[in-house]
Amino acid sequence: MWAAYLFALVALISLPQALSAFLAGDTVTGVTWLSQSFLQLVLLPVILVGQQVISKSQDARAEADHETLILLHKINVQQLVILELLGRKGVK
Repeated sequence: MWAAYLFALVALISLPQALSAFLAGDTVTGVTWLSQSFLQLVLLPVILVGQQVISKSQDARAEADHETLILLHKINVQQLVILELLGRKGVK
């Protein structure tokens, strides 16, 4: 996230020049500054941080699902053993 703050500062350094050109009637410079200097520099690190957060939550969810499935498998094995024992005793 520190990279986003650093890039925002770098982008803001060129803001006065882009703003003066934009106010002078050069809209291309203003749009170029916004799209290339600010949005691309700042949003890329923010997106990367967001992807890391999502990845960690998905890993935690996958681990919880894995533990649940292991527990369900153990329960099913126990049920099969009980049913097999009951079947040998002739209980229906």
